Amino acid sequence: MDGGNTEEQKESAYHTLLIGMAKGRKGWVVKSNREAGKGRADIILINRIKREGIVIEVKHTNDEKKLQTKAEEACRQIKDMNYSGYFLGFQINKIEEYGIAFCGKTCRVLKRGM
Repeated sequence: MDGGNTEEQKESAYHTLLIGMAKGRKGWVVKSNREAGKGRADIILINRIKREGIVIEVKHTNDEKKLQTKAEEACRQIKDMNYSGYFLGFQINKIEEYGIAFCGKTCRVLKRGM
């Protein structure tokens, strides 16, 4: 209920929740709304020891039937905006990309094929 009324405010609430959860991952650096590729990725996680990177794009919908579509949209955005380009120069061996769509207490998580 604290997420606000607009789509952007609701998306921001879920984005903040994910950042808080990610901060608890030992060994990972968490970046939010970082310049990446041709835009700004919602969340970027970097583990320099394991040389792994994760890109997360978050979407919100008020219609649970649109969760799949919104998660697919998030994955397309990661690809189209080349958010994984952020990792160039970091010597990252493994990159995972996730589109996450939220609707109330329900979410859909898709891993984008590399």
